[in-house]
Amino acid sequence: MKDIFKTARALRIYGICAMAISLACIIFRLLATLFFFDVDIGYYQSGSIMAMIASYLPAIAAVVSLIICAVSKISVIPAEPRNTKAVRICALFPAIGFIGYTVIYAISMVEYHGLYGELPLVYILMLVASVISAVFFALLAFKRNVGNAYFAVSGIFLIIWLIIALAESYFDSFVQMNSPIKMIFQFATLSAVLLTVNELRVDLEVKKPRFHLFAATVATVFLGTSSIPSIICSFTGHMPSSYILFYSDCILLLLFVFSTARLCQLCFAKHTATDSVSVEEVVESEATQYAVEDNGDQPVSTETQDI
Repeated sequence: MKDIFKTARALRIYGICAMAISLACIIFRLLATLFFFDVDIGYYQSGSIMAMIASYLPAIAAVVSLIICAVSKISVIPAEPRNTKAVRICALFPAIGFIGYTVIYAISMVEYHGLYGELPLVYILMLVASVISAVFFALLAFKRNVGNAYFAVSGIFLIIWLIIALAESYFDSFVQMNSPIKMIFQFATLSAVLLTVNELRVDLEVKKPRFHLFAATVATVFLGTSSIPSIICSFTGHMPSSYILFYSDCILLLLFVFSTARLCQLCFAKHTATDSVSVEEVVESEATQYAVEDNGDQPVSTETQDI
């Protein structure tokens, strides 16, 4: 009975549920922001059920995903992370997005320099990180094997970009510190950092597929929940006039496309012969472990169990 979680069917059910919850989180936050959000103070209306669901459902989804991916007795076995054709195509979206973001950010820097005569170091770092982040996804898109120093360095700069974006949101004095639009954005950037760390392992010998699955799940949930409602509500006038993260939201949306592709690859890709052997070995080792726990220090062979 315990091995039912190790089947391909259980993995597919997990993937379907993860994407369904991500869609539900996006819809609930969109409705809550459109109809139950006070633009002047930056908070949801007190007592709104829709707002409560929008706030707590992503967190609940992350906790459940962590339990399923971390607890060995009920964990699913994802496919080995690979840069398939679909993943590489979807990597093109954030690559193009970072190029566009770089152009817009460079223009704003020129305007800022014209007004104040100098540029803060963090602005220059953000511009450089944006350029190299585009390289990170370009390497993912155009190279099958990306386990090299150039890819690792570009991934580090992507993490730097995400951290600066998080800090820009955190220190924005025009939006309240604990405003829900700030908090969901910050969780989205953190989930993208987690996914990036796992993407750097794809072509390395040390891989953690279950951790990668968890990272892809939370990234898909939080990136979509943060970016899509914020972009739509920015166009409809349901975001504070001082909100400055629109272009960052566009990047998060494109990262959401990539994380969704990675989640689908981990959950729905067919296991190769090597993958099948590894899954059988995991199930066999865990069955032996349970037998040891039930019968003291003497391990019970799998042949005996079958009999």
